[in-house]
Amino acid sequence: MTMEHSQENAFLFGPKQHAVMFGLLAREICRHFGANADALLLAAVETYGEERGRRMAARCTKNGDPLDDMASYFAYCEWSWPGESIRTENDPECPHVSFRMLKCPWHTAWRESGLEDFGVYYCRCVDRAILRGFNPAFRLSLPSCLPQNPDAGCAFHWESAENAPALTERQQRIQRRLQGAQVKDFLYHTAHLYRTLLHCARRQDPQAAALVEAQAGRDFARRFGEEALRQVQEAAKADFSAI
Repeated sequence: MTMEHSQENAFLFGPKQHAVMFGLLAREICRHFGANADALLLAAVETYGEERGRRMAARCTKNGDPLDDMASYFAYCEWSWPGESIRTENDPECPHVSFRMLKCPWHTAWRESGLEDFGVYYCRCVDRAILRGFNPAFRLSLPSCLPQNPDAGCAFHWESAENAPALTERQQRIQRRLQGAQVKDFLYHTAHLYRTLLHCARRQDPQAAALVEAQAGRDFARRFGEEALRQVQEAAKADFSAI
């Protein structure tokens, strides 16, 4: 089952809704799963990330672009959001693409919503999981994470991406051809996150998962409205393996 979302939904949902949904679910998972929460959240975020990466790879293969080129990985990124981020330039002395994200809308949303303590459960592994889903041979190191170290930010070392103009040129050629067709709206991404975390929680303890779903849903609806929650729940019925 695939779903198309209206421009209205695409505007309503952004990184803030995605971040807050994760923070609320992570908070309730920590509350109801106790000592098992950390492993559950790690598995859930890795599952979510790998599914995103596999979708990117499937679309890349369908279009005849190489999976062994990091230019393809960067070009097939499934979301786009203008502004609200601050990142450094690539380190000219580093042989691979390397930069720091000093501000991002996810961290801002967690901080403003009182969920800052839960962002690390997402940021510590999601990018490596997406990359692994796209091509398990690619490597990314993250020596610093913004939720844990706001002054240093998220330090991305894309060890499989050469720091050279040729990579950027290859990426831009693919992006011009795609014209944004690979981008999913944030209702889709929020629903994918919602479905994955709750699915992983239910497999471990259905009763605790029901408590997580109920409280996180109430808190999300209080912030964004009952209709926003209904849209997420409906969109969560999609087949997230489809491209």
